[in-house]
Amino acid sequence: MPAQAYPAAAEGGLSLPKATELIRSRIDRALASALAGLPHLALDLETAGADLSSCASFGQPKPLPPLERILTSHQLLHAAEGQMSREALSRAAEAEGLPVIHVAPERAASEAVVAAVARIGRSAGPPWAADQRRAAAAVWAALSRSALPAVERSDLDPVAAGVVQHGDGRAGHFGRRHGELRA
Repeated sequence: MPAQAYPAAAEGGLSLPKATELIRSRIDRALASALAGLPHLALDLETAGADLSSCASFGQPKPLPPLERILTSHQLLHAAEGQMSREALSRAAEAEGLPVIHVAPERAASEAVVAAVARIGRSAGPPWAADQRRAAAAVWAALSRSALPAVERSDLDPVAAGVVQHGDGRAGHFGRRHGELRA
């Protein structure tokens, strides 16, 4: 099964029913991967002295155009792939009773978040590409807006770094480039 279902469907010249079947299958596998990965993430965080109490997702869910249109646009192929990843992770988190916090890109671009992400990146080391920075920014922005008791920023760094290292598909456990979830 291809890592990226939407581009594979477009490049493979599949009929619409076959493309739909491929994508549905990939969505099911992405959800299964996310469901299987969450307990490992929770254990990793518990080992680090933290609890998995919510899920942060970079970007707001947006409706996508019909599949026929997605398959004709490179930009929409990647948007749909990212949406699939976020949806799978959100559904898995909700199945585990975890609230999902969708972090808008502009919220994750605040000066404080950017500075925190840069610090985490220096301590985490490579790879620290855009996917890892976005995952860290989503976590940091979600933590900063949640109803946490007064916590020192230094206490949050290991938590955010752990989520980035083992995180949401854009940074580890659940996937690779462009956020696709690998089963």
